[in-house]
Amino acid sequence: IRLLQIQPGSGHLDPISVKLAVYGLHDAPTYEALSYSWQDDAQDAITVNGVARFVLSKHLWHALRRLRSRNSERFIWIDAICINQKDEQEKSHQIPLMGAIYQQARRTIIWISE
Repeated sequence: IRLLQIQPGSGHLDPISVKLAVYGLHDAPTYEALSYSWQDDAQDAITVNGVARFVLSKHLWHALRRLRSRNSERFIWIDAICINQKDEQEKSHQIPLMGAIYQQARRTIIWISE
């Protein structure tokens, strides 16, 4: 599975920066899972692995901004980012694992809105 490592930051001042890395489900560091509503709203971008820009919904962008820690990194699994949504083969492999991914998570965070 892929996990998102949210880099520390504060409010609107710091851009959202994340690292994306692959782990075995049972070898992954302690992580949280995020459950949220997919919305077709405005988009924003985050920086992934220091170089790539990843476009996501403004709704998810707000969640990441709120979930990041001021002082430490945070591991989190988010389906829209951790599963390549453009790769049907990957989706057909990863979606059946979602139950195990949520079970393995330390906790699941529910994000409704800002």
